[in-house]
Amino acid sequence: MPSSEAPLFQASLLTDGFAHDDAAVQELLELFVVEAAATVAQLASAVAARDVEAVRRLAHGLAGSAATIGALQLAAASERLDESARAGRLVRAKELQAELQRSFESTRAALA
Repeated sequence: MPSSEAPLFQASLLTDGFAHDDAAVQELLELFVVEAAATVAQLASAVAARDVEAVRRLAHGLAGSAATIGALQLAAASERLDESARAGRLVRAKELQAELQRSFESTRAALA
């Protein structure tokens, strides 16, 4: 379940950095969705393979890019999966990956 503590998307985190250049913001958001979709798919494969290092690397990168564009729930879900992998524990990885997937789908829908 996505964290209800963080907003799904906080546009000001991205728009403030681009002096409200709507075209640049839209281009970045579109690129983010494409790249994040690929990362989420790679994460699903890494979790299925129980590849701790790949899960850590992918989740960490997604957490950073999601936070940068203001996708705060996705960033939080990615951080939880990253922390699990950093600890070398993928016991809850499928559950955390499913949460991350749901957060991504919600974020993608909000950005459409």
